[in-house]
Parts: sequence; C-alpha cells; structure tokens
Amino acid sequence: NRSNETPYTIERKHHRIELRHFPPGGKKKKRSPVPVLLIPPLAGNISLFDIHPDYSAIRVVQGMGFEQYLLNWGNPTHQDRNNSIDDYLGEVIKAVKLIRKQTGAEKVALVGYCLGGILAAFYAARHKDVQCLAVLNSPFNFASESLADEIQKAFYDLPKLLTFGLFSRKHLPLRNTSGHFTTVMYQLSNPAAAIRGRIALYRGCLNRHETEVRLSMQDALQMNNYPAQAMQDMIDCALGNQIVEKTMVARGAPIDLTRIRAPIFCGSGKADNTVPQSALLCSTNLISPRKATSYQTEGGHIGAVFGMGSLHSTWQTVGEWIRTT
Repeated sequence: NRSNETPYTIERKHHRIELRHFPPGGKKKKRSPVPVLLIPPLAGNISLFDIHPDYSAIRVVQGMGFEQYLLNWGNPTHQDRNNSIDDYLGEVIKAVKLIRKQTGAEKVALVGYCLGGILAAFYAARHKDVQCLAVLNSPFNFASESLADEIQKAFYDLPKLLTFGLFSRKHLPLRNTSGHFTTVMYQLSNPAAAIRGRIALYRGCLNRHETEVRLSMQDALQMNNYPAQAMQDMIDCALGNQIVEKTMVARGAPIDLTRIRAPIFCGSGKADNTVPQSALLCSTNLISPRKATSYQTEGGHIGAVFGMGSLHSTWQTVGEWIRTT
C-alpha cells in the first residue's frame, strides 16, 4: 500500500480530526494565491485523495501550484457517536479561519466530495470568504427520482433501504454505522463494478506497478465508521428533503443555498448509481445556472473522481476552473 505518501504537516488536531497541509509544487511564478480546502465525506477514506504517487488527486492539484489543505475526519469510535453535522460544519469553519490566517488569503476555494460537498455548500451559504465552490458527486435533492425510476433500480434500493429506511428518530442508532457495513452496501449498489475491480486486480498481478496501484485503491475503498448522530442528521435530511425544502438547520440557523454567491462547479459521473444527475446541486432551483459549471466524466460515484481512468483529467479540470474563477 503506497497511499498517503505525499508529504504534509498537521496544522490543527482536535480529537481524531486533523487539518493537513500540502505545500504547493511547480514553479513559483505559476503558484495560485487562492488556497484550496479539500473536504471528504465523513465515511470516506482520505486515502482516496492520495491513492498512490502516480494516482493522487493531491499531487495533481499540488503540481498546479495550489496551497492545499485536507480535512481528515479520522475513523470515529463509539466515543464519537454523538458527533453531529453541526460539529463537522464547525470544523470546516475553524479550518477556513486557520487557512486564511496562515496564508494571508482573503478567500479560500472549497472542494468537497459527496457529503463533503454538502458541508462545503453549507459553509458557502453563510460566509463571504469563499472564492469558489466545487462539489463533486454530492447529493442535494433527495426526492429527485420518480417512483418508476425507483422501481427500476430495485436492486440498488436494497442497500439504500438498509442504510436510510430502517432508521427513524425513535430508532436512533446507539452505535456508529460500521465502515465495513457501509463498504459492503456500496459494493452491493453496483456489484458488477466491484467484480470488475477484482478481476482487473488479478489480471494485472504480473505487473508490479499496476498491482501496487490497484492494491492501494482497494485499501482506499474501505470506508470509515459513520458517527451515529451525524448519520441520523443525514437520514432526517434525506427523508425530509430538507436542503431543497430549506428546512435544514445547522448550528442554530436554517441553511439556504440560494445565498451562495461564489461560482459553483458541479462534478458528476455518468455511471453514478449513488448520486443521480437529478440529485446534483446544479439540477436544483437553488442556484442560478449562470454561475454554475457542470462537468461530467466517465465512471461511477468513486470512479469518476478517483478512478485510474479519470483521476488526472477530473482534478486537472477542477484546478484549472479554480484558477480562472
């Protein structure tokens, strides 16, 4: 496993949560004055951002001259079961404040993947120090699918039902959702892709470099535990479609994404079974199409952003977009 080999320093640590700093690469004259904060999903393994020295989102953006920071949520234990969406949004607030202090920048570029994109959007809706906002494969409209579409995707709905439908507030999980459980449920949502990944690993076993990369990818696909309270918060958000209905409350105030003033980049995958096109922020009426850029690439929920065939092009595109906004 050669993931997380890119050198970094830890600028802030709170319990299991870290703010990692990756200094810019490339020539000084090409360095960007806008620092970038990468925000992963709570259950996501941050190794996805730095899978291998040759397949690293961090190194792609770093090579473009950006000062990069990454929030590492860590792997929650039972002691962290009461961590809520409010708590994680608070960590984003503290991270941006520290980044601005360290770099002297007036504004920060936020790049969030999946739930990390939701947290980034929540922050951007309330703060003016956001240069631009990139949300990659992030769901915002949880009522986006028609009943007919749901029936057609019955196999996919099994893990979705197990993940969301079995819980209500009166059955609040007392324990974190296991990362192993979430990993299996994700694989069940697209079993063909999971099988193809294993076959590719075995076929490439005679190629040391390819095997090295694919083994690192397999490790990066192992998800972290999901804090019980944060899971309940997102279940409530999904069942009530609270973001679109503007009934979501975070840190004591309603979330209204129509207040986002920064340019928005919406990334998605053509084969994403987890976040359909109609669930994306750019597909809602919360933002003006004039300030939004849509980008779609091959691959599914993870493959479109971190897959071997799309990682470089996706992150190169994100970096260029940040540079020109």
